[in-house]
Amino acid sequence: MQSKELANMLRKTADILVHFEGKNLDEALYEILSLVNKNSRSRTEVVNQKPVERNNSNEDIDWQNIITILKQKNGKEIEEYLNCEKILKPKKALLELAKEMSVASSTRQTKEVIKHSIIKYFERQKMDDIIRIERYEK
Repeated sequence: MQSKELANMLRKTADILVHFEGKNLDEALYEILSLVNKNSRSRTEVVNQKPVERNNSNEDIDWQNIITILKQKNGKEIEEYLNCEKILKPKKALLELAKEMSVASSTRQTKEVIKHSIIKYFERQKMDDIIRIERYEK
């Protein structure tokens, strides 16, 4: 160890011992040791705790109601709804909605691509309805 390193260590030791003025060195070291042990126990307790699980499951979302709402909107309104609706903010929720609608999607897709697929699904449905109605009228 070089003298500069020793000087730094002694300064740090002096800074610590200032907090224990008027106490015997043995008592100060005992308190420091007990604080370190207490701190290490609390860290191991935190590590051993189970992580908090979020209760944001998509199971309690009424997908059919959302699909019904989206059917009544045009492409721009659907896009606004998907961007503004708090339930549909996470990518996982968009994937679940796409799955409910039988729209092909992948976890590798971005949220924007999934939203685009959902919008196109409804636009195609409306086009199919228009074509079907025109055929029956002829």
